[in-house]
Amino acid sequence: MNSQSYFAEDKENWLGIKYVREKYLCERFKSLREKFVTESRKKLENLEFQNNTHFLEIVNKQNEYIEEINSQQKLKGSLNKEIKLLLVFLRNLSKQDQKLFSILIENDSFIIFHKNILEYRHCSNELKHEALWNVSIASNFKLPKEKAEILTVAVCSLTNKLLEFQKMDQIVFLEKMLYSLTNFLIDHPSLCEFLNYQTTLQKFATCLLDEHNSDHISLGLWFIRNLLKNTKQVFEESLIAYSLQNSISTILKTHFEDNSLLFEVFWTLTYISEMQANFEIIKKDLLLMILQIALNKEEFVLLPTLTILANSFVSLSDESLKDITNSQDFICLLQTTLSSSNFLVKREAIFLLSNMAAKTKESASFIIQNNNLIDLLADILKNKEPFLYKEALYVFYNLCFIEGNYYYSCLKPIIEQFFLLSSNLIEEKIYDEEVVMLLENLYKLKEN
Repeated sequence: MNSQSYFAEDKENWLGIKYVREKYLCERFKSLREKFVTESRKKLENLEFQNNTHFLEIVNKQNEYIEEINSQQKLKGSLNKEIKLLLVFLRNLSKQDQKLFSILIENDSFIIFHKNILEYRHCSNELKHEALWNVSIASNFKLPKEKAEILTVAVCSLTNKLLEFQKMDQIVFLEKMLYSLTNFLIDHPSLCEFLNYQTTLQKFATCLLDEHNSDHISLGLWFIRNLLKNTKQVFEESLIAYSLQNSISTILKTHFEDNSLLFEVFWTLTYISEMQANFEIIKKDLLLMILQIALNKEEFVLLPTLTILANSFVSLSDESLKDITNSQDFICLLQTTLSSSNFLVKREAIFLLSNMAAKTKESASFIIQNNNLIDLLADILKNKEPFLYKEALYVFYNLCFIEGNYYYSCLKPIIEQFFLLSSNLIEEKIYDEEVVMLLENLYKLKEN
């Protein structure tokens, strides 16, 4: 296949496809669409293609040809051309009449036609690429689960074919594969059970992060993020080898000015940081880089930064944690976020402190030795701030119970204030089961 020509065509058409999904989802639940369903089905029944032959009959006929010739070595030239014309016709139809196309893709003939081309080994790469184009467009519309599953398996069947391609051809196929699969995954999260085992595809997705093109990087991040959102048993080899994290470090260095891409990187890292691991899944150097970037950017990266740090501190070594908390950037981050008018940012900062308080005696000492932090948390409890009270209480709870109640004695005066406040928690609408559990355990500690 001619990679250069496909790149040119992709550049011309890809942007249009990226916005089809958003436009469709905006219209999908409007009553206006219902009015077009009957009309579109009538159009579909009467749709003609080449010499006034009934369209659906053509699709079914081509399916029969493909299945029959699959046992042979290759498709005949004339049939190959005819199938390509049909695929291109379908793609053009998606631009000319989106509502009609949305009805067409629900037809079993459409699904089987494209499935066969993608899966059958004797269909040319050129035909597979054309079919993949149509599947990527179809993925913008929420297909029924069983049809999405069929196309997901068919798209993934191309993974081994990628191993035969040169780099340019790999990218041409991979971008459409990941685009289709991510859309299917968003609409049907249960597909992650199948994608869990597509380890080769996962490796290709991480390789897309090493491209210079920001659109390719964004697409790779989009797939990785949505897969991690639904399952935590993926990308294990890349994470253990630290290749995924190294790729992200490179993106942060080379695309520092691209706020949109940075936002995607940071939110992808939040899902990576949530994974259970017995090693530092995000190492100190990358965390320090994230800190530096967050302080030089707008508030939009503060929330994911705090989440990344809070989650990463759980698996971080004591030495790495100490290096980060002693850094000036970390101090500045806490000052900025704890004084933020955005309660979500402020609450996430307190959650970060809670994880530090629960980790080790050494990490908890950072909070104990900082009187300003203790006073701020105590004021939140005193003022019974509804959205922050529980998180602040968790910090004190973790500090009191860390390593044999090591810090309880120095916090005892503040703890005693909890019980003066607890009697009217219900009236102040701060009451919930977790708060009661924390206060009961603290009360037992006080009495013992």
